[in-house]
Amino acid sequence: MNRTVTSACCSPSRLGPLQPRIVGVVLHGILLGTLGFGMSLGRAEEEPPQTPEPPKVLMLTPLGGQLGQTTQVKARGLRLEATTDVKTSTEGVSVKFQSQGKVGLPQNLNADQAGDTQVEFELTLADEVSAETAQLVFVTPDGEATYRLPLQNIHHTILEVEPNPGFSQPQEIAFPQVVLGQIERSQDVDVFAVELPGGQTVQVKVEAAVHGSAIDSLVTLADGHGTSLVVNDDDGESRDSQIEFTVPVTGRYLVVVQDASDLGGEAHPYRLSVVAAGHPDSSNGLPKISFVGQIAPILQRQCVACHGPRKAEGGYRLDTYQHLVSEGDSGNDGFAAHSPDDSESFRRITADDAGERMPLDAEPLPADQVALIRTWIEQGSKFDGEDPDAPLISQIPAVTHPEPPQHYAAPLPLTAMAFSPDGQQLLIGGYHEITVWHPTEGRLLRRIGQVGQRTYQITWHPSGDQFAVACGTPGQFGEVRIFTRDGGLHQVLAVSPDVIHDVAYNPAGDQIAVATSDGSIQVYDLEQGTLRLEISSHLDWVLSVAWSPDGSKLASGSRDKTAKVFDADSGRLLASYLRHNAAVRGVLFHPSGDEVYSSGENHRWDRWKVSEAAWVKDMHLGGEGFKLLGIGSFFLVPSANNRVHLMKADESERVRELRGPGDLRLLSVAAHEATDRIAAGGHRGEVIVWEFSTGKKIVDFQGIPSSQ
Repeated sequence: MNRTVTSACCSPSRLGPLQPRIVGVVLHGILLGTLGFGMSLGRAEEEPPQTPEPPKVLMLTPLGGQLGQTTQVKARGLRLEATTDVKTSTEGVSVKFQSQGKVGLPQNLNADQAGDTQVEFELTLADEVSAETAQLVFVTPDGEATYRLPLQNIHHTILEVEPNPGFSQPQEIAFPQVVLGQIERSQDVDVFAVELPGGQTVQVKVEAAVHGSAIDSLVTLADGHGTSLVVNDDDGESRDSQIEFTVPVTGRYLVVVQDASDLGGEAHPYRLSVVAAGHPDSSNGLPKISFVGQIAPILQRQCVACHGPRKAEGGYRLDTYQHLVSEGDSGNDGFAAHSPDDSESFRRITADDAGERMPLDAEPLPADQVALIRTWIEQGSKFDGEDPDAPLISQIPAVTHPEPPQHYAAPLPLTAMAFSPDGQQLLIGGYHEITVWHPTEGRLLRRIGQVGQRTYQITWHPSGDQFAVACGTPGQFGEVRIFTRDGGLHQVLAVSPDVIHDVAYNPAGDQIAVATSDGSIQVYDLEQGTLRLEISSHLDWVLSVAWSPDGSKLASGSRDKTAKVFDADSGRLLASYLRHNAAVRGVLFHPSGDEVYSSGENHRWDRWKVSEAAWVKDMHLGGEGFKLLGIGSFFLVPSANNRVHLMKADESERVRELRGPGDLRLLSVAAHEATDRIAAGGHRGEVIVWEFSTGKKIVDFQGIPSSQ
């Protein structure tokens, strides 16, 4: 090359008079090029080129395949975008590469956790595969990545089929069974129904993190009616979950798989196995029955309504263990240890005569529940709770609630709402959830699940670190659920056979008062989680409860048409106000603590003195009044005639009326004075937000999740 170039460029006929000058320039360039080449060689020796990082596979979705089937599989990982092939040498397993490329990151996860590249391929399993793992090799120009795919129990493996969102719509599986599934989205819950043999010890295991999945799994085993039997979050140091459980009686059971942080997406595959793990209890050939976990939920649901503290048919109560093993008017023990034939309650449960059989005027107990109770009696009717004299409902493990609908098919009355402590979020009670909204944009921010069917009150702790939710299913169940500020479940209190209507923290934040449907007010010690005081003075539902500013008194309003005040320490009745002559839905102490405001179905609020239960002042609302809300030096009353009434608390003077459209019934109200906002919720799911200072409307929107 050099000879050819020199011959062409340096010919005398071509250079002419410029020859000396051009030759000098060429020589100078050659010299510089040579020097530069030498310098480059020197640098190369000092800094050798870096070796590219090899590819890495983090997870596969799904985590396997089915015998005799071809399955579409996605592999997520790092530096997989240049993959040219996927190979395996495992007998009975074949793969066919399809595509590769970049892929988006799931919410709250980085590339090292979820991978930002993806390979798609076909996985085909023969009719018989003996290997317990298959080694897959991903080939790229920068090296190879290997991944070991689990194939244990491959003969029992199936794929998850959506939808399977709750106890009413589970995916039916066999036993034993391995399910390859995925938590598809935030707050997704997968439910499987399986027939399990009595006496068999089963292992319910979720493998996810061990195979690279982002799931922090939570697995629950429930009976066929949805009552939780056992729950596991983390198995030892692993984020995966595992349960071993001896099946008490042959029957239908439910397995629930979810992410403990309510996250989900393409990086959340799992492998659920429901397989045999052991043998029956060798001491008597029968599995051990838990009274608290298995018997008490049946009795609470089916029997306590007619055999409780307020109504004890036949002089017999079942609302505590001590009562239910005692004798009633018949003179026979309700549940005689080791003897179903001598147990009056069991005789009534299994009676052929519908007029004698319990529960009265209802369907007989299912055969699996009867068999469970019989086995428990034969084992000695043993108690495994903390206090045999405590109400059954207080000892039953917290239930796992159904998942809320992804989108609401019909409007939902908004009976509870509250601003976050900083005023930047509006919490609204939904169907089995609390929805969280941007208060001026009407934009859904997040959803908090594991809440009772309907929510009746949301109230924040004085510190702003937690909030309490009064909720339940009408006529069936109620409770108070306490959540951390970020929506994590912290505590469950005041479990009841009917809904909880209201809940209020005391000013010190160490106690919480609860308004129940059995006519009582319950006061709990928050640190201990124990019932400190129960006040049974009302004759009907308690609809509202409030603390005095100094925490020394409690006020309540009831469907029995009275408002009352009690000493908060002893429960002693201090005043009973009778002037409403209608259900009292809201109570609130005057800033002095010596007077009370109350509102209700008589279309007005009243102000009255505690000392004499004497009327001071009232104001007509134009419609039924709902719960009162105190905010700074003001209070608010939502009413059924599309208005929120803003009042000065000290003087009882109206500041303004905030109006909604048409025939709207405003059922709930929230306010945040610092951000200048008042919000109200209507009976068709409407939310209206106004300026606190002017009453000018800021925005209105539908406060329920929709597909729009």
